[in-house]
Amino acid sequence: MKSLEQEISDDISNDIRKEFDEAIMFSILKECGWTQVNLPRFIDNNHAIDILYWLKDNIKNDYRQNGRCYIFEQECDAILFSLRWQ
Repeated sequence: MKSLEQEISDDISNDIRKEFDEAIMFSILKECGWTQVNLPRFIDNNHAIDILYWLKDNIKNDYRQNGRCYIFEQECDAILFSLRWQ
């Protein structure tokens, strides 16, 4: 049985690993021609949810999100996103 300290350490390690993997993925995608858009901040949780619904309804090509950072396969999608949310 794991100790509480070990469980917390494992959770933190997994979170760090996920962030690191996402950063590497974004870097690779940018090198492949994807376009990155960084939002300055979310106003509140509803703002973040509104963005997710908007993405689902308006972006048909591939995209990824990591926090306030979005990366789009098609530049036109990134421009449309920027015009709407920045």
